[in-house]
Amino acid sequence: MELPVLGEISLLNAGIVGCTLLVALLLHLSMNAGGSSAGTRMDDGAFESLLNDEVDADSNGGWDDDGEVEIQKTTLADARADSARLEVAQKLMAAKAQEAAEAKAAKAKAAGQQQVPQKVQAGPYRIGDRVVLQNLQSATDLNGRHGTIADTWDGSAASQQRYPVDLDLYDPRKGGAVAVQVSNLTKEADIPAEFEEGRAPVSNGVLSEEHGRAVSFLHSTMRQSVVKSLLTRAGGTDDDKRQKQISGNDPKQVAQFCWTFWKTPNGKGVYPSLVQYLTRDILVTNRLEDLEKQLNPASPRGAYKLIRDATTDRRAVASWDQRISGEFWIMGGNAQGTIVVPACNSRAVYCVAGLKLPLAVQIMQQTKVPRPPKFNLTLLPWYGRLVHDPFLSTTAPDGGRIEVATPQKTQELMRAVQIATAEKRVVYRLRQAEVEGGSACRGIPFVPFQELNQASAPDEPPAPKEQGPATEEERGLIDDVAMYEAHPLQPPGPSGHPPPLAAWNFIRKGASEEDNPDHALLVVAANGQQIDAFQCQGNDPTAAEILKKMLGIAAKGVGGRAETMGKRPSVVGVDCRETVERLQFLLKDTKDIRVVLIQVTRKPRGADGQPVEPKRNDLEVE
Repeated sequence: MELPVLGEISLLNAGIVGCTLLVALLLHLSMNAGGSSAGTRMDDGAFESLLNDEVDADSNGGWDDDGEVEIQKTTLADARADSARLEVAQKLMAAKAQEAAEAKAAKAKAAGQQQVPQKVQAGPYRIGDRVVLQNLQSATDLNGRHGTIADTWDGSAASQQRYPVDLDLYDPRKGGAVAVQVSNLTKEADIPAEFEEGRAPVSNGVLSEEHGRAVSFLHSTMRQSVVKSLLTRAGGTDDDKRQKQISGNDPKQVAQFCWTFWKTPNGKGVYPSLVQYLTRDILVTNRLEDLEKQLNPASPRGAYKLIRDATTDRRAVASWDQRISGEFWIMGGNAQGTIVVPACNSRAVYCVAGLKLPLAVQIMQQTKVPRPPKFNLTLLPWYGRLVHDPFLSTTAPDGGRIEVATPQKTQELMRAVQIATAEKRVVYRLRQAEVEGGSACRGIPFVPFQELNQASAPDEPPAPKEQGPATEEERGLIDDVAMYEAHPLQPPGPSGHPPPLAAWNFIRKGASEEDNPDHALLVVAANGQQIDAFQCQGNDPTAAEILKKMLGIAAKGVGGRAETMGKRPSVVGVDCRETVERLQFLLKDTKDIRVVLIQVTRKPRGADGQPVEPKRNDLEVE
């Protein structure tokens, strides 16, 4: 694929460049959401450090009937007025943040806020240490990835001890939580002093005006160039055909196009064209003085230098192929930015600097949601900070609603943020773009949000496989199951997982007659605790045998405990496919019960028939 050089398109027209600059300077949030959830301000503390609704963001945009942001054209006078309003808003935000922090501290003291437990740490690394993965044999694509030690090691044999690591860069379909042997980790290098000194300034969660305008200008220029490319390109190559399928009028598709074709194997793509335009071609038809005056009317001299330098600086645009894209919960903010948590790994926490206002403030003012919302985000390195692509979209596959965390999920997310903050695991920058020897691995291929959102959307359970009619014995057992109360899936336990007794797993001691001559089955709770054991007529249990045992346990209570008497599981797991299919058919009309097939990894047996320990991989996905 070859994109046209940006200098060849109409963006070079001075009038259009002026309009582009103003849009970049004044519009820092582009959303593609078809509606907003009605609700009040959050009352559970997740947004306590943010502005109240009455603070005017003056965002120069609003939802139109099509669900896209309406771009308001402005003049330079408007820009100066907007700058003055921004200064007032930032002062108000600082006062509100202080007030909220004091109120939160008082509330926590009165309620006796749960403290983060102190963990006994052994081994060469501590929680929060920065590491790089190396010499992996089973997952070579992860070699060179940077991450954070997320917990203590697992306590297994010394030669196999693993540390839980949260990777900075990850495939959102798989998540970034892995367990890595000590021998496959090395300490991350320190960031050079000159890079620390050159870190982008942040105040009240927002980049300085100079840096915020620069990031916005870069994104606006990139979008304009891609739109022009899509509207004018002609040709017959496969890349041409793929590009023609993308509408230049759809901001979501344009944003995704930028990252999909950021760099291509033939050395071309969006990034090389952007570099050529911003470092050379734009100055052919535009006076530098005019560009700088539009970028920074108050102090124009040298304003364009940051744009030109950033395009080839590995701390900024040159490392935008190493980005973090996926679904994120938008949490509260602090002085450094907005706290966001990946939907695929709630243990990991990132802090994103705003471009004009904090990201959470902008989203809250647009949506008025009562609890943390979930959005598609792309996080990018920028001079020692993480910034976000100004284009945002909702995660619902239909794009017409905003997903909001349940009260239980909100508590889980807030607890994750509290622990990550106390353990100093919050990621504020992509250090691999700054340390010596960093950026050794390529970035993650961009996953289209449509694919990601569709994969994460809750699916309707498939219709059970058709079976013969229930026997008289089975009908009686089904009626009995309906009479028992189900152990609830909510509220979650301390780890955020469902209560252990909500799921009972029926597991054979062996998958064959040879391995299980006694036809023994174990009944195990979701946390691995054995509830009971029994024998079946054959090695594969029948649906009736499973139901009888389940009802017997429910009648007596788990372990004879009174509080569990008369309660059955909400989820039944069985390791035999035929039995699962029969149970699903029999219980399809019974409320609050689901039957699932579980996969059991059994230890292989040696020549003597005894189980042997399998060889472990050097990396495990958590």
